[in-house]
Amino acid sequence: MKVLRNACYVFCAALTMMRDSELLSIKKGALTTSYGAPAVASQLRKGRRGVHRRNWWIIEPVAQAIAVAEQLALGDDVFGSTRRNHNGGGRAVHFDRHDELKKFVPQLNALGPDAGLEPIPKFHLAPHMFRRTMAVITAQQPDGEIALGVQLKHAARRAVANGTTSGYASETPEWAAEFEHELQEAVAARLVGAWSANSTMKVPMAGAGAQRFRDRLDEVGAEIGNTMKIGDERTLRSLLRDQFSTLRWGTLNHCLGIPEQAACLKGLPADVTGQGMMPNRCQPTTCGNSVITDEHAPVWIAEEQDLFAKLRDRKMADHNRAQLEAELAAVQKITRRFTDA
Repeated sequence: MKVLRNACYVFCAALTMMRDSELLSIKKGALTTSYGAPAVASQLRKGRRGVHRRNWWIIEPVAQAIAVAEQLALGDDVFGSTRRNHNGGGRAVHFDRHDELKKFVPQLNALGPDAGLEPIPKFHLAPHMFRRTMAVITAQQPDGEIALGVQLKHAARRAVANGTTSGYASETPEWAAEFEHELQEAVAARLVGAWSANSTMKVPMAGAGAQRFRDRLDEVGAEIGNTMKIGDERTLRSLLRDQFSTLRWGTLNHCLGIPEQAACLKGLPADVTGQGMMPNRCQPTTCGNSVITDEHAPVWIAEEQDLFAKLRDRKMADHNRAQLEAELAAVQKITRRFTDA
């Protein structure tokens, strides 16, 4: 049971970017949804006093791991002890994750042969290492921070999920070069698909940056007509990369990355704005860089339905209802472009 509990902890630590203290604050019944996606509620800890409940977006396998850990835990804490503390009056307590992580790799190696797993080299593990590794990776992916929930910050009120700072995710020059290449290739490949769709039909788009995005695709189309041979995808990818050199491809929207248009940079000092876009301050419904396509529509439609369901609560306080109605109005500016199309 302890090995299974430890595996659940490691799995969640590696794939949620939650701090160790935030993982240990997860209580039974904390699984929920946010913007139509699985989420878990816990306490935001770093630099804060008091209780600050927040949601972290998670993938379905993480939700399953938390559900398993719930069944193993004796007390209300999901990552608590799997057995009673006989020296503490029979109370269930938190497990010592530092001690358990030391044992975890040898335990896996002992079980590995039966499961066909290769031995894991001996290595010192600490809780913060999982968050650090994922932070570096996601900081370089086309939609890494956004997919993990850093981006969506609603105009009225929204769950803040899975935030990390750029400094925490700073990488070595070698790491940066490797991922920058993969980043450019991934974005270019997706832009080819967007250009092809735009050239054959007007794909529904929303967001203040949608027309600018479409205009740039048209500019590439015009240039291709003069310079490119039929089937020359390499030239097409090169033209698209040049035209969208600052584009950030996202799961919930795309960001054109134009500093003068960026709502996330307004009101910030020059030394901060010079570091580029700040996804954790994104305002996707109003920012001039925001482009929302039919690829993003299901997420927004799911959020609209979720807000409708919450507003059916007749016992809701007036100020909470007003906040939700403001959220719904902002979301519907997006969804109407797709549901009415």
